[in-house]
Amino acid sequence: MTSEEYDRLSIPYQVLTKRFYENQTYYNDGFYRCYNPKHYIVRDKHLEQLKRFTELSYRDIYTEEYINAYPFGDTYLDSKLVKIEEKRVCLSTELGQVFLYLLVSKLKKGITQYVELIKKLQDERKGLIKSKNDGNTVVIPIFFLESIKGQFEIIDNYKFVFHLLAKTNSGFLMRDWNSNIEVNLNRISGLLDSVKNFDFSKIND
Repeated sequence: MTSEEYDRLSIPYQVLTKRFYENQTYYNDGFYRCYNPKHYIVRDKHLEQLKRFTELSYRDIYTEEYINAYPFGDTYLDSKLVKIEEKRVCLSTELGQVFLYLLVSKLKKGITQYVELIKKLQDERKGLIKSKNDGNTVVIPIFFLESIKGQFEIIDNYKFVFHLLAKTNSGFLMRDWNSNIEVNLNRISGLLDSVKNFDFSKIND
C-alpha cells in the first residue's frame, strides 16, 4: 500500500467517524449525512474518491451470508452509499465504517501478524506483559516495545497498521499514565472477524 492510497481511505474514515464537532458541518436526512458541497471532505480529491460509491449500495458490499443473517430492510440495503446533488453531497451515515473496513481488508495480513506477535510476546513475557481486568486488553511497557521494535517493523505494511490502530480515532492502542501501551486485542480481532462480512470486489481502485 502506498501513502497516497492509505491517506485516500484513512482521511474520510477519520472525518466521517469523528463523534464531536465544534461546529456541526452536516445535517441528517434519513440514512444520510448531507454536506454543503464546499465542505472539504466532499470536494476536490475527496469528491473524486466519493464518486466511486455513487453506484454502490450496501447490497453490493455486504456478503450474501451477512445479508441473510440479519433482518436488513430492502430500503436500507438498496440505498446508495453516496448521493451527489447540485446543492449538497449526502453520504451514508455508516460510510466512515465502510472506509475503515476497506482499510482493514487491505491491511489484513499486517493486522493479523500484529495480533499474532502481541499474543506471542504475551506468552513469552508473562511477568512483564499484563492483562487488564477485562481480559481483553494487554498492557505492555513502552521501554520493552522500544527494545524489540525490529520485530514489529517486519510486519506487512507496519507503518499503516500502526497508524490505523494508534493514530486515528479508533482507540485500539492507547498510552496510559504509567508509560505503557494498552492494546485492545479483542477489538482488533473483532476487526478481522467483521471484515469477513464485506465484499469490496465491486469497488475499483
